[in-house]
Amino acid sequence: WGAGIKNVLVVFGLNISSSITSLLLRLDPNEVILSFNNDSNKNFAGNRAADKAAGKLLKHFDKNQIRILFPTLNDFGDMSGSEINGWKEKHFGS
Repeated sequence: WGAGIKNVLVVFGLNISSSITSLLLRLDPNEVILSFNNDSNKNFAGNRAADKAAGKLLKHFDKNQIRILFPTLNDFGDMSGSEINGWKEKHFGS
């Protein structure tokens, strides 16, 4: 939120719960961005979890509605506001 990114949900772990899936179905968003931890430099847990979550959501959403966009560092909490804004601009424009 501090970097101006709104409409976010936190999964608190490595799995999208049925309650989050239900909420997303009720909200009917145009797009769902999965930004789990970028663990590509260690155990890949967040990366695999994002793929698994996308698979779950693809049962309910069109493939063009689901994107996986990892943070540039391990997670957004490790990034400064300007780094998050750079990530946002790269993927969504200004």
